[in-house]
Amino acid sequence: MTRHLGIQYRLVVRINAKWGLAKSELMTPRELLSEFGFDPAQFSLYKHDSSDLLPPDTPLHLRRGEHFEAQKDGRYGGTVCSSMTVRGLQRIEDDVEMMQLSNESVQLVSEGAQRYVEAVIPIPSPPWSAPSALILIAIPANYPTGGLDAFYVDPAITIQGSIHRAQAAGPVIGRKWNLISWHYPAKRPWNPGADDLQSHVAHCRGFFLERGVVSE
Repeated sequence: MTRHLGIQYRLVVRINAKWGLAKSELMTPRELLSEFGFDPAQFSLYKHDSSDLLPPDTPLHLRRGEHFEAQKDGRYGGTVCSSMTVRGLQRIEDDVEMMQLSNESVQLVSEGAQRYVEAVIPIPSPPWSAPSALILIAIPANYPTGGLDAFYVDPAITIQGSIHRAQAAGPVIGRKWNLISWHYPAKRPWNPGADDLQSHVAHCRGFFLERGVVSE
């Protein structure tokens, strides 16, 4: 018996919503992406809430608990997670449940026959007026074959009192919203076999970081 206690600190970092163990504090973005299951030929790496691309072959000097974001071909990459439902065959209820199990703030709401997902996402403040934003995503009746596109945002979320690239929208589910035309690049359209609600919410977050996707 001994009263001495040994604690081993491990270099655990996060990419999108996935935590993992880095092999070395001097891993490059290319190596770190591969280690976490992202194809470096398709994904780029950014620091959390940053618009600056990390050079793929420059060592990172990693620290425990550091948070990165992987982005795929002009938009965010989805998280690497297991699911009992084959992507492309799931219901929106399946995606909402999976995100709720990951402690993400989402809920399914409806107005008549039209369904929406409300989500609360973290955003950088400053420059935005709050550290999180309430967004609303319209769900097509034939989801996931019918892809998700654009989103609504709470008009209270502004930069210096205004919100750029926003269109005023009428009341939806009993309240006012701003419509944000934030689209996928033509060369990387919605893919029901790979994309889902979780990756689209991350895609929408790109608007608040001003990187990663296309707006009109």
